[in-house]
Amino acid sequence: FGGPPQHSFNCALPDGRNVNLYTQEGADAFLGDGQFPFISSNLEDVPHLRRARNTSQLRPIYALFGAVASACSKHVYANVMASELQALLDHAIQVFREYKNPNNMNNAKYLKSGKIPEDDQELLDSLYMNMRHYNFWMLVMESELFSTLAIFLSARSKKNNGMPSTAISEAIVGLVNNGSITLSIHRDAVAASRSKKQSSAMDDE
Repeated sequence: FGGPPQHSFNCALPDGRNVNLYTQEGADAFLGDGQFPFISSNLEDVPHLRRARNTSQLRPIYALFGAVASACSKHVYANVMASELQALLDHAIQVFREYKNPNNMNNAKYLKSGKIPEDDQELLDSLYMNMRHYNFWMLVMESELFSTLAIFLSARSKKNNGMPSTAISEAIVGLVNNGSITLSIHRDAVAASRSKKQSSAMDDE
């Protein structure tokens, strides 16, 4: 369950406390009962910021998602609304799907250098920290995230340009590794969920 080295991410809470989101105490205090739109509300301005290539404002937004997921208690993150985690997942898929677009400026730079903008790297890092958590992992398994990232990675190799940057490679490996650990920890719950879905499918037939 490792993550990229971080220092601090200070955040003022409504009650006046100033907490560091890279600490368990700070992340847990920020999330509270998890029943507020801390992801979707922060994503509202992202389309505009991405069009303007405002990396300085995009990075803290994506870093917030990773910081909280990396530091908080598992039982606290389990209460985060599924709609919020889905919002992050859908956004990430949309961002990395755009790398297939030959007219995408980021795609041209990626194919040439193997690197992506700092904000997209921050988004990728936040994904693999979220994979620590079973509720996010379950949504990923029902999504097109892995197939999207596979196309993203293969685009560079197909151009005979070699591997992506070390930062991208480490994030992808971390994402898969955290997913494997989460699966191992929650193996019984996963089996029960699959059994329930199979029973439901049979009933529908």
